[in-house]
Formats: sequence, structure tokens, C-alpha cells
Amino acid sequence: MNETGETTPEASVIKLNDLYRDKEIEITNYGETSKITITDRPTNKRRTDEYIKIDPENTQTRNRGVLKSMLDRVSSLYGINFITITNEDLSSHEWMDKAPCAKSAKAFVYNGDIYINIDKADIDAPIHEMLHIILGATRFTDSELYMELLSSVDSIPNIDKY
Repeated sequence: MNETGETTPEASVIKLNDLYRDKEIEITNYGETSKITITDRPTNKRRTDEYIKIDPENTQTRNRGVLKSMLDRVSSLYGINFITITNEDLSSHEWMDKAPCAKSAKAFVYNGDIYINIDKADIDAPIHEMLHIILGATRFTDSELYMELLSSVDSIPNIDKY
């Protein structure tokens, strides 16, 4: 951890994944020692030839499991905070004034945190909300990429329908 300036393996992972964006870095802590696993990420300069296996089973129970696994991984690697919430939570007095329209949403961003309504969310809800944050950050960290993304939207067939 001394090399990253962080005091925990968890914080070091987040810092390293932010610093080396072409890598996916994981640290497994074994007390006095740690194992560091580094994998190349696909980039616009380097593609992967690995095939993704898609499980055709699409049930609410399965989706919630995949959703939880995905949120945990993104949180541990990149430090993005996801908070699960329910319709009951959103109906409480605490939430009435904070986000009055949130009860109808599958997911929403509030004070920089991504809330996932597990009573309504589809498997794509966290990705949708995370993209709002990623695109906002990209606008300031890589303006060239941001402008390329914006201009590529025009080439999407039937974009007006979406």
C-alpha cells in the first residue's frame, strides 16, 4: 500500500484502477502479504478476442443475482457507490422531500450516489445511471472522447425513436 499512498488494499485497488485505465487490477490480501492480479482491459487501441458467454436464462431472481454481483465488482474495482433502495424506503417521510419522483424510477442518482430500486430495477438500471456519471466525468477528463461519443450518436439507426 505504501506505493499507492493508501492505507487499505481496497483503497489501493480503486486508486490503481483509476491510474492505470488500460488494466484491471485486483488485490487479494493475505495479512502481511497480498496477491496482485493485473489483466489488460480492451481499449480503442487494443481489442480482446475473448468471447463472452451469455446465459439465456432471464428471470427476476437470476437478474437480481447478476445485478448484485455486477454492483459489488464495480464498487470494489472503481469505488463507485451503489445503494439499494425499495419502494417502501422511497415512501418513507425521509424520502418524500428528497426525491419525490424517485418511487417511479428503476434507478436514480442523488447526491453523487447511484440508488437502485430493487423492487423495479432491470439488470440494465445501474449501467444506465452509471453512464450518466461516466459521461459527465469524461466530458472533463477526456473531452476528445466525449465529443466523439456525442457525434457518434447521430449514426445510430432510428435514433429519433429512442
